[in-house]
Amino acid sequence: MASWQSLPTEIHLAIVRLLDVHPLSALSQTDKHTHALCTPYIFQSVTAPSFGALQAFFNHVPPAYGTHIRALDISTKYPTNPADSTLEPGTPRTDALVRLLRTTPRLERLVLRLSGGLAPHIVAAFPALTRLTHLEILNAEDEDVAPLSERTIVAIALALPNLSSLSLTRITRSLSSAQDISPCIPVPLVKNDTADFPADEPPVLSLPTLFTIPTLRHLAIRDTHLGDRRFNPTLLSATAPLESLEIGAYDGVAPAENASWTGRLMECAGPALTHAVLSAALPVTPTLSFPALKSIRMTPLMPPAGIPDTLAALAEAGAPLARVEVECLVDDVEDVCEEIADAGCTGSWELYLRIVRELEGDVLATSRACKGPIVLDADVRDTLRRLEREGMCITLEGAIVEEDEDDDSGSDWDERTVVDDAAVPEKAALRASFAEMEGVRAQEEPW
Repeated sequence: MASWQSLPTEIHLAIVRLLDVHPLSALSQTDKHTHALCTPYIFQSVTAPSFGALQAFFNHVPPAYGTHIRALDISTKYPTNPADSTLEPGTPRTDALVRLLRTTPRLERLVLRLSGGLAPHIVAAFPALTRLTHLEILNAEDEDVAPLSERTIVAIALALPNLSSLSLTRITRSLSSAQDISPCIPVPLVKNDTADFPADEPPVLSLPTLFTIPTLRHLAIRDTHLGDRRFNPTLLSATAPLESLEIGAYDGVAPAENASWTGRLMECAGPALTHAVLSAALPVTPTLSFPALKSIRMTPLMPPAGIPDTLAALAEAGAPLARVEVECLVDDVEDVCEEIADAGCTGSWELYLRIVRELEGDVLATSRACKGPIVLDADVRDTLRRLEREGMCITLEGAIVEEDEDDDSGSDWDERTVVDDAAVPEKAALRASFAEMEGVRAQEEPW
């Protein structure tokens, strides 16, 4: 019988590529040759869930291994002492990030979960990362406790030569660059960051400048104050060829104000936009034009009353929608269905309706799948039937339709309706009972 050592290197590599990090680590202890084969795959994706874990990485991993890293997910939070998270920029956390990034020339994806601000010299570590295309930055702290300056974040984005995807969460506006912020609204502002990056030096380090990055294809800004008159295509020197744009809603301001910001950012997106994610209503604006917009997703933060306005605005802008995804809380299902029915767009696109139990901040709660399916009542069922009778193709995810004992379900749903029970933890018998319903087919994978 052939031994592991007698197998050709091609077979070794084929096996190594199939293993997860833990069995890879065990396999790497076989011999020096196997260790050399496994090492690049062990370190191609690295996660440090705290600043302590990042320090441990430095203590136990040789710097040369940084050339193997393709993806990083780094948190600078101190898990043992919450008071440490309020330390001012310039602490060892910024130095640690600079040290790490300088050893990762092949880095392609980076997630930074930051606890507090960063010192300005962090920007110098990014121009050399020519392969970094996907960047996500999240403030892991409360804005009032540890703000993360937009000037630093925008400077980082501008420093990357090939950035194509940028996702930002809970970025704090700078007093020197933010506009349209009423002094009556208690919005957190960074007031001491002009010394780090002079305010009169071009380009302007504010969020609207992100729309001028020539390589950017996807942009997401969540839980961030977006009031700024410079979100205007006529004021921006160039427009990024965005294909995907996600706009969040900012807590603490009126829905009408969030809607106004959404309209401004969508207007800056440009004609190449094919997909959008909205958490606030999109107002009808004559200047909007989306000749390539094929799909849109509305998050549970979208007020049900804002759905008709959004659909009307997209129709007015000439968007050739083929797919509309609507996520809503279980308490809003009936209102959402009624608003969609009242929008008068049935039959022109396919509706994907996802029902969720709760939110964790501004994101879907991951624990919802452990609580069983959501059963929709008769009123919601009647509204869905009315929509499909009017020609709309509906895919329902995260819920099941409650049946009346004396109802003939086969006469109520036609072949256009898809009930996705794959996303809820039900037994095989329940899934089989749905498959037997005439005209209802079970979707194998969640959309």
